[in-house]
Amino acid sequence: YRSFEKAAKLLGWKITIKNGMGKTSEQSRIFEEAISGKPDGIILGGLQSTAFKKEIQTAKEKNIALVGWHASEKAGPTKDLFANITTDPREVAKITAEFVIKDAIINKANLGIILFNDSQFAIANKKIKTIIDFIEACKGYKNCKVLSVENIPISEADKTIPTIVPKLIEKYGNHWTYSIGINDIYFDTINLPLLQAGRRDIRNVSAGDGSLTALSRISNGKSQQIGTIAEPLKLQGFQLADELNRAFANHKPSEFISKPILVTTELLQEK
Repeated sequence: YRSFEKAAKLLGWKITIKNGMGKTSEQSRIFEEAISGKPDGIILGGLQSTAFKKEIQTAKEKNIALVGWHASEKAGPTKDLFANITTDPREVAKITAEFVIKDAIINKANLGIILFNDSQFAIANKKIKTIIDFIEACKGYKNCKVLSVENIPISEADKTIPTIVPKLIEKYGNHWTYSIGINDIYFDTINLPLLQAGRRDIRNVSAGDGSLTALSRISNGKSQQIGTIAEPLKLQGFQLADELNRAFANHKPSEFISKPILVTTELLQEK
């Protein structure tokens, strides 16, 4: 958002931000309110476009340009949106799975993975399915197993993770060696319960995001999060503005898809 805000300022646009608080009912209300204000364009930031069919149809009837960020599993133009800005979830999943398998091989560790998902998002489900396929294929290694997929809404992760970690440790014990989340936020509150349980061995990787908080803890090397498959978020903010500009000018969407970046402690500590 901050990057889009900067781009909008350079373009002389007036923008308003609304927070749906992770609740579809509130998001729907805000969407309808936004449409009634007759804007030139609306951005769905981290909302699942398929959950707002009625609102999207109304917006289109009023010639309001619609673009999304992580609003669909598909990058580029979609049935609902002029353009959806995201990396390819399958590529993110592939990089994630290959990284944890390689890390397990290097450390001669069994690969028992717990996946943290938010199933309300198609893009998250696509990542999880692809990760499972790669882990179960386990190319180059024999000790790979997906233990479980825990469905935890991103908006509730900070409260749920500390309570669910002890239960998962009790259930899976030392078979749990790696965690993969579809967002860095799952690891914002995971360190303390892992430390309290004496599980300093569990290694965490995020299949998406690249938040400043995550980059900081990965960089210092003291966190159990060893990597994140980051997206160029600032670039994507400017791309949102570019796609809206194209829509306003009746041009075609760019169909540009940015590449994810594997960020590790080693990468961030390079001189």
